[in-house]
Amino acid sequence: MKAFSRYYQAILLVILSALSGFAMIQAAGAEQPSLHVTEGWVRLTPPIAKNGAAYFTLHNSSNKTITVVDVTTKIAETASMHKVEIDRSMARMVHMKELEIAPGEKVPFAPGGNHLMLINLTTTLAENMQVHLHFKLKNGEVIMVNVPVVKNGLDSSEKADEHQHHH
Repeated sequence: MKAFSRYYQAILLVILSALSGFAMIQAAGAEQPSLHVTEGWVRLTPPIAKNGAAYFTLHNSSNKTITVVDVTTKIAETASMHKVEIDRSMARMVHMKELEIAPGEKVPFAPGGNHLMLINLTTTLAENMQVHLHFKLKNGEVIMVNVPVVKNGLDSSEKADEHQHHH
C-alpha cells in the first residue's frame, strides 16, 4: 500500500510542477508593456484633406532600449514617423525608418517636432472620433492605443482617458 501511495505522490508532484511552470509562463506572457504611449491625439483635418498627423509621447519604462520599427492605422494607407531638422534656417521633415528609445527615455511627438504623418487618409476625420494606432517593436511586440481626433491638442481631462493594449 505504501508503494502505491508513493507512486501517486510522485505523479502528483510531477503534475503540480508542470502546472506551476505553466503558471509562470502565463504570468511572464501577461506582463505590462515596457513602452507606454501617452498624450495621444490626431489633429482634425478638413474633409478634403489627404493627409493628417498624430501626436503622442513614447516612454520606455524598461531597463533596455526599445526600437519602434513601424506604426500602422486603418485611417490611412501609410503612417510614417517623421522628425523635423533645421538646415540653413529651413525646417524640413525627415522620415524615421525606426526609432530607438533608451531606458527611461520619453520621446515627444508634438506639433513642430516629431510627428506621425498619416498619408492618404482612408476616412474623413471627425472630432472625438477614436483612432487606433499600432506600434510595432523590433522584438515583435505590438502596442495598440486609441487616441481621439481633436482640433487643437488635448486638454488635461482627455490626457487621462487613453486606453492601451499590449500584444
